[in-house]
Amino acid sequence: MATKSVRIDEALILKSKERRFQSVNQYLHYLQEYEEAHKRGTYNQVLESHNKVMTFLEVERLQLDRLNEALSFFLEKLDIELQLSQRERDFLERLMRANEKKGTWSYDPNKKQRENKEGGKK
Repeated sequence: MATKSVRIDEALILKSKERRFQSVNQYLHYLQEYEEAHKRGTYNQVLESHNKVMTFLEVERLQLDRLNEALSFFLEKLDIELQLSQRERDFLERLMRANEKKGTWSYDPNKKQRENKEGGKK
């Protein structure tokens, strides 16, 4: 088996003696383990932060879904016409169009009546 010799810097040799390592190889091994542990710690910290942010966003999404359901239920039960300003109407229109494009919401009065009839049959 062939070995490769590498020239080691004098500063590294002095540091290993200063820190009381038995050999330069032992000091290099220590430095390598330290660097790997530091990288692993940084990765774990980033992963933990990412998971916390994603959990927060999921909780917010669930809360918004519940709010949306509650508002829909409230408006259906009261059967009232909302009195909205033009700015509020524009905002709702943009929101409705964006959700229609995503396929997460649809305003079709006929669909609503069909769902009510189908729900009554079950």
